[in-house]
Amino acid sequence: MASEYFSTFQEFLCAINGHVMKDPVRAHTSGLVFERATIELWLATRGCVCPITNAHLDPGALEPDEELRSRYVYIRSKNTTAMTCQYD
Repeated sequence: MASEYFSTFQEFLCAINGHVMKDPVRAHTSGLVFERATIELWLATRGCVCPITNAHLDPGALEPDEELRSRYVYIRSKNTTAMTCQYD
């Protein structure tokens, strides 16, 4: 059960810094997902290069990942509700 939770949680982490993403964007060229502010800062300071693959990464190739964001909100609310019920 713990490994299942951990693997589910991994998908919500930014590929650059490992932090939980609040505004995930997906690079359609590589499929990698980043926190928007983190990848925008990377591109502004280091140029149009993917920090993971070193391939060219056009800022226009980043698309919001609404499905991932929705799953994160759902899982977080589900876990918050479960924790609240334990203490009632």
